[in-house]
Amino acid sequence: MLEPTQEFMLANGYHRTETVREAGEYAIRGSLIDIFPSGSHDPLRIDTFGDEIESIRAFDALSQRTTEERKELALYPVSEVLLTDTAFARFRAHYREIFGAVRDGDPLYEAITEARKYAGMEHWLPLYYDSLETLFDYVPAAVVTLDYQVGQAHIERLKQVDDLYQARRIMLEAEQQQVGRKKHDHQIAAYRPVALESLYLPLNEWEARLGEHDVYDLSPFSPSPGQKEGGGRKARDFGDVRAGGVDLYGTIREHIEKLAGAGKKVLLVAYSHGSCDRLKSIFEQNGLKNIVDVDSMTQLKGRAVHIAVLGLERGFDSEDLAVLTEQDMLGDRLSRITKKKKKSDVFVFEISQLHEGDYVVHEDHGIGQYERLETVVVDGVPHDCLKLIYAGGDKLFVPVENLDVLSRYGSAEAGAVLDRLGGTAWQARKARVKRDLLALANELLKVAAMRVLRHTEPIQLQDGSYEKFSAGFPYPETEDQQKAITDVLEDLAKDQAMDRLVCGDVGFGKTEVALRAAF
Repeated sequence: MLEPTQEFMLANGYHRTETVREAGEYAIRGSLIDIFPSGSHDPLRIDTFGDEIESIRAFDALSQRTTEERKELALYPVSEVLLTDTAFARFRAHYREIFGAVRDGDPLYEAITEARKYAGMEHWLPLYYDSLETLFDYVPAAVVTLDYQVGQAHIERLKQVDDLYQARRIMLEAEQQQVGRKKHDHQIAAYRPVALESLYLPLNEWEARLGEHDVYDLSPFSPSPGQKEGGGRKARDFGDVRAGGVDLYGTIREHIEKLAGAGKKVLLVAYSHGSCDRLKSIFEQNGLKNIVDVDSMTQLKGRAVHIAVLGLERGFDSEDLAVLTEQDMLGDRLSRITKKKKKSDVFVFEISQLHEGDYVVHEDHGIGQYERLETVVVDGVPHDCLKLIYAGGDKLFVPVENLDVLSRYGSAEAGAVLDRLGGTAWQARKARVKRDLLALANELLKVAAMRVLRHTEPIQLQDGSYEKFSAGFPYPETEDQQKAITDVLEDLAKDQAMDRLVCGDVGFGKTEVALRAAF
């Protein structure tokens, strides 16, 4: 199985490495195949047994640790050029046909002859194939939409391409003349450009292909005579209402009711499920009832108001559909999608910052000194490991998949003392610190218990007022900021006194947490 797999990888432009870190790379270690498919978010680890695939797992390119099981994978070429014998044979024939005899020292021709990749080989794409397809060939019945002033931009781009082509032709002719005068000088192959019409659609052919499709020009102005009217307009922006201090949600409700009264399907768009729930709650409290959650355009019904989670910045108003986004209504409140940090993510990120001689702490063996990242072969399978040096010159190799047992040494490194592998000093220090921590925790528990026994009046939020206040915050809440806000509100809703310290750097949103608590 591995041999045809390698042939497939090479033919589709994948590059073999020891450790897969970037798209287009693959590695084979025994029965394991690591590959970073083109267009994939994560690399994949394929565990094989003979000709059978036993498992497919995604893994983190930095830490090399597996993250989740996968049921399937899709492998797409890395390059537009498929590195096959047929493609190489076509290239050599077309290259000689267009440019004549090939002299020694032409790196492009030599690389293709030896079936090797060459940087920029896609510039000669027409030479590898008998013909090139266009997007029109893949979607022959598609409706085409063109941005405003795309025609002028197209013409200017073709002029730029032609200028570059003519400059390279002039350079090639000048070098050929120079070589003719100095036949015995060392020759370096010049860049030989292919004709533009073989690489790009000429303007007349582009216009002819467009004529075979329904074409809509997206323009802020009324269509010219003979052009089709798409009927779409920019959605209502409530920036003037927000700035004027008018009842924002009442104005939005009236606008939505007007749209629905005109027989249009109305869709409200939020950036996240949390934003979706907040918008529904606010509008229902302001008199807009029966908002329907949908996840498909086919679920839209006439005269009903719908809401969905969709990554759309601005809405639009058409003949039978009106879309209002969260940004149209509330302003710039773009959500940030953040991932929760894993236990060792911070340290994993710092591997690239480690230098020879830096101190690290192993949770079982204590303080060691980082030497380098080294590949260790175990049972024929190589593993990337951090090599640590301990007292007496003892060595410890920590696989990258077990980095959660390590942390950076936090004190001044000048006073660091290496522990001995297998010694008792580190375990004794851990036991002593644990004993001291337990004593401190006992005192803290007593204080906390006394506070729990004291009661106060819980604070309840007023209907809709808090949501309106929060919507006035002009920035997206960060994950940590939102967590702090939620924790504070939960404390205030209890019958016990709140005792919480909010920490953060300047500009990270502490004031907003305090403002919402004060409200």
